[in-house]
Amino acid sequence: MAERSIAPVLKTGDLHGSGGSNPSPSANNQKGDNMKIFLAMPYSQFTDKNYVIMPQFRKLFEHLLSELESHGHTCYLAARRENWGKSYEDEKASTKTDYDAIVACDLVLMVPGIPFSGGTHVEAGWASAHRKKINMFLQKNEFYSPMITGLNALTDVKYFFYNKFDKDLIETMVSSVHEKPGKKRS
Repeated sequence: MAERSIAPVLKTGDLHGSGGSNPSPSANNQKGDNMKIFLAMPYSQFTDKNYVIMPQFRKLFEHLLSELESHGHTCYLAARRENWGKSYEDEKASTKTDYDAIVACDLVLMVPGIPFSGGTHVEAGWASAHRKKINMFLQKNEFYSPMITGLNALTDVKYFFYNKFDKDLIETMVSSVHEKPGKKRS
């Protein structure tokens, strides 16, 4: 089942500014050393009819995890916890586990999804409420809720734009973790 949003939308473009007025203490970790990273990703659009992650997307997720963990980071991805769609916790346990992981993390790498993922939008709310640093990846020429494009009013958000969910996006996500402050993003 695809997740839908009825929120007002805003076409993405060049968003100015990379940080909010209330950066988290974790935002001070500019080297990116040994961080706890929460990967907030849409789920439904990457699954087959049995709600199992499709092999081509699992391969991309595993590559992302491998790259980040090889740099000493600890990564949390719900899809991995759920054995790529083969085993689920009940909804209350899963919600609590994801929330606790957001609270404990230093950085959130977020892809809100096309179509919009309700789950990642909830995670964006949790992360901003806890003033977590967020690297947000938005697909070029798509529309997003102003609550996503304006999230940098509440916390430290860097916006990155991509063409499609592929290996290039994964490489951008990995390099974003180690990006030096002030570097231009496309």
